[in-house]
Amino acid sequence: MKDAMTYEAELVEPLLKVFKENNISGKLEKSYGSDIAYCDFIFETENGYKIYIECKSRVNKHMITKSFDFAQKIAKEGDYFVFAAKYIPGHLFFPSHASNIFVFSTQGVSFVKIPGLTYRVEEKLRRKKRAQIPTSGTIFTLRSSRLARAFLNDPSKKWKRMQLADEVSLNRGYASTRIRQMLKEHYIREENKELILTDPDRLLDNWNSVYRFDRYKERVLFAFSMKDFKDGMRKLAARFDSMKIGYAYTGWSGAALRAPYMEPPFIMVYTERMPEKIPGLYPVEKDGNVQIFVPSDIGVFQFTKNIEKMKVVSDAQLYLDLIKMPGRAFDQAEYLRCQLMNWSEYAG
Repeated sequence: MKDAMTYEAELVEPLLKVFKENNISGKLEKSYGSDIAYCDFIFETENGYKIYIECKSRVNKHMITKSFDFAQKIAKEGDYFVFAAKYIPGHLFFPSHASNIFVFSTQGVSFVKIPGLTYRVEEKLRRKKRAQIPTSGTIFTLRSSRLARAFLNDPSKKWKRMQLADEVSLNRGYASTRIRQMLKEHYIREENKELILTDPDRLLDNWNSVYRFDRYKERVLFAFSMKDFKDGMRKLAARFDSMKIGYAYTGWSGAALRAPYMEPPFIMVYTERMPEKIPGLYPVEKDGNVQIFVPSDIGVFQFTKNIEKMKVVSDAQLYLDLIKMPGRAFDQAEYLRCQLMNWSEYAG
């Protein structure tokens, strides 16, 4: 977990810079060790009011709900409360002029309104293209990433080494080597011969930094007649089942079942093998409304969920696939993460 010094450098100093640029001065104090809950820093202005700052590696709906009562209490007393994080997505943008509760981020949305300052950022530039970082030498190669997927499937679960290797279908010797690497890099720790995840957000963020959605064996576009999006997904799922083809929805279609945020443009699904022929499904070279992928590793089929009698990849896998896709899939990915991956209480 990040310490107060890290948060001060990454989040609080940029916020104080905004204050300084608007001639707002005061004194910053760390609040940990006191009886003040849900607050990392207190900035007392020269005008006599206080700004309580809660810093998180990420902000999600669960965190906001958990600390909102405290924030409202602060606001009623005439002071201000600011949720600060590196990234805050637009769907969690909740300015409240009446309650004095605000948000600040260095890469997402911000709204802070105090005497002498109204600071608002509704949208910042999206992801810059970065050179692809290789997975070799990391714990995120195709096979070894099965371990990360297992830990992220239930961050509170404690694993025995052999149990974990067997669960993700890895040779025990190979799994042991990768587990040692995860221990060395502090992704996990070991207590009483049980493996415990230390920081799920860090694990997922580091996996995302090297993940490549284009590492599949085969991809084919199809045209498919359907009444609506869910109708098409149900029809396809039934046909995969009848043909005994393992499948799991991902991308837009997985999000439609797990955490819908916007209209999905097409169906996306992993299958164990490319079907030779499915009634009503016609291969096309472009503009298809169904995309079928044969993955390079069976790990994508592990820890799937059954939603509305259809299989969906694990939430971590769904997030990784979405965030690497173009367009507004990035917003859908962040919405999914904020809604379903509320991991603040799981950190070891």
